[in-house]
Amino acid sequence: MSAAAQPPHPLLPSGDWEGFYVYQQGPGSEQHKMEMRLDFENGIISGSGSDDVAGHSWRGNYDLKSMSCEMAKIYPTHTVNYQGSIDENGIWGTWQMHGWTGGFHIWPKKQKKEEEAHKETLEMKLVEVKKLQNNFVNIPKISACPTILEGYGDQQRNKVKKLT
Repeated sequence: MSAAAQPPHPLLPSGDWEGFYVYQQGPGSEQHKMEMRLDFENGIISGSGSDDVAGHSWRGNYDLKSMSCEMAKIYPTHTVNYQGSIDENGIWGTWQMHGWTGGFHIWPKKQKKEEEAHKETLEMKLVEVKKLQNNFVNIPKISACPTILEGYGDQQRNKVKKLT
């Protein structure tokens, strides 16, 4: 690494990224998937990818002080300009092209090992939830536990009995 080179930032790993863009912003917007390989080095973004329009290249820059970036997605026939914010969820923001505008969100693609570990964690949590659900199913009704009601007056017992 040269003296001017910066170490990689954990929020901007070079490698495979994925995400989507939308033509309109809002909850009902159709997401158009994107896949790309991006390199982040010394404030410069470069890469290539594909989406439902065509293959393209990426060129741009990023600023770690403002946690923002500007990128151009360059197709063989046209260019789309992107402005985004960088955070723990990836890069998100807006795109513009010839008066059109929309939104986007991209993030580092999980590696297979990460995906498998995440899947295992979810499966273990599901097993725990099922165990808890089984335990709740086997809890006796309150009317079957008269000792719980000791010390209460007849009025409170009657209220409890009406509920069960």
